[in-house]
Amino acid sequence: MVPIAGLMSDRFGAKPVMLSCGYSYCHNQPLPVTGFSAPDATTLIFCQCLMGAVIELFTGPAPDSPAALYPTSVRSTGISISYNSAVTLFGGFAPFIATWLIGLTGSSSAPSYYVIAAGLLAILGMSLIKKIDVDPRVSGLCSSA
Repeated sequence: MVPIAGLMSDRFGAKPVMLSCGYSYCHNQPLPVTGFSAPDATTLIFCQCLMGAVIELFTGPAPDSPAALYPTSVRSTGISISYNSAVTLFGGFAPFIATWLIGLTGSSSAPSYYVIAAGLLAILGMSLIKKIDVDPRVSGLCSSA
């Protein structure tokens, strides 16, 4: 799915493709409910594959997008700080937050609320960006620079 998402990004732009991932995250609540209400192998595999496909909508255009957001003088620092801060905050605390949400609500599908919140943050962040123009010479995708 990553190459397909990359091709979609080339055709429609990175921002719309990545926004579609955020919107899909915000509508993911039925997947965990379905997976936990009918936990057979077919249902679980279907739910996992569908969420994997949604994640790839972000993963396809994501590597080149930060390069378009920073000037070359601070590109490496800007990408490093923003990426590692996000991974630390949102990925590092995810198990704690998931456990807290399950304890708070008593529902095993409560961690999906965290995914919905992540989708809302992605939509907010992407909406603050005017346009992502990825120059192939900058991203390294072009054979001649």
